[in-house]
Amino acid sequence: MAWTIDDENAFFRDRGVATSMDMDLTGARDHFARYPALAARQASLVRATAQIMGATSWVQVFDVMEDNPYAKAWFDISTGVIAVEERVVSWLEEALQAAGTTGPWMRRDVEDIKQSLGALFHEMTHGGGPQDRETYVKERIATNEDERAQLLLEGGTELFVQTSINEFLTRTGMTEVIPGILDAEYHNHYPSEVAFVHELLRGMALTGETTEAALLTVWAHRGFSAAGLTDLVAATAADPQRVTSQTRDAAVAEILNAVDTMRWTKTLPRTLPLWDEYCTQLGATAGATALGAMRNALASRPERALG
Repeated sequence: MAWTIDDENAFFRDRGVATSMDMDLTGARDHFARYPALAARQASLVRATAQIMGATSWVQVFDVMEDNPYAKAWFDISTGVIAVEERVVSWLEEALQAAGTTGPWMRRDVEDIKQSLGALFHEMTHGGGPQDRETYVKERIATNEDERAQLLLEGGTELFVQTSINEFLTRTGMTEVIPGILDAEYHNHYPSEVAFVHELLRGMALTGETTEAALLTVWAHRGFSAAGLTDLVAATAADPQRVTSQTRDAAVAEILNAVDTMRWTKTLPRTLPLWDEYCTQLGATAGATALGAMRNALASRPERALG
């Protein structure tokens, strides 16, 4: 059965909180000490993420949560806590404890470990953003209040993880303790959102004569917030000096409207045949639509230059 946004809301409501951002995780924090090999690497994991993003990390501590159907991990912007499913932490701890003491890793084992580390990397990426914490929190909260902007944030974050996972594994020394992990496949958990963002940034890169990777890193520096995307849209316009604040806002509104055309994919069970391929195609189509609408919006209101 597909996990829907209503299920997510009910999950947290049953625990007396409004959203994952309000969940009290402090009670389980000491549990992470039971995983010494992973706990010893917390600082290097956080530092590597911030370096790759070119941003400040607001991650304070890792925590352990019970297994749940919502996510393997999540980041709480109010406390700086990253909560990770206990089974994921156990897998990683076991892998680190066994490093160098066992025979060749099974390929399936390595893929599972890479997925788990990817989940951690994804949440640590959520914890990166502007140096000013007030700006970071304000932009993240505004993004979280609009489900469409939240899907864009997830798409940008996962695309960043997908393109940077091997650099992350190298910087953190995981390549030395888990041989073959760079060659293992990494499975994208947000196919439609990633395809949408990829198509959008690819088109923006062509307009602004830069690279998609560069735009992705600039957006990562702003925590993949809607505000960061707004500035990115203005900077990559054909004539940035003629983009007004109204034009910029209208262009981003068109992007968010295009997100609506793929939101319903969240209700599809992942067990459907060719689910990844279908969602990827839908996301790419929606991204192309967003790009065209954004360009039209930028061209339609060239009233005055930004001061």
